Amino acid sequence: MRVTFIVSSFNRRELLGSALESVGRFLSDRRHEYSVVFYDAGSTDGSHALISEFCLSQGGHRAVLLTPASGEDTSFAAGLNRACT
Repeated sequence: MRVTFIVSSFNRRELLGSALESVGRFLSDRRHEYSVVFYDAGSTDGSHALISEFCLSQGGHRAVLLTPASGEDTSFAAGLNRACT
């Protein structure tokens, strides 16, 4: 079974710390294939760097960080749609 989680985030650094610990433990479960796609909508609170570090710690294949291009829609729905594609 393969499960992919999608997280859309904007300036949620305080919440991300403990959430990333939980996600990391979940991804380390070797019984199933898990991955997570993060969409950061242009955060300015350091959460982008926190997610980037997490993705690097996962080897880049179990966790991916997406960001909007200049002028691209940064709404919650747009983030989910981009992550799904």
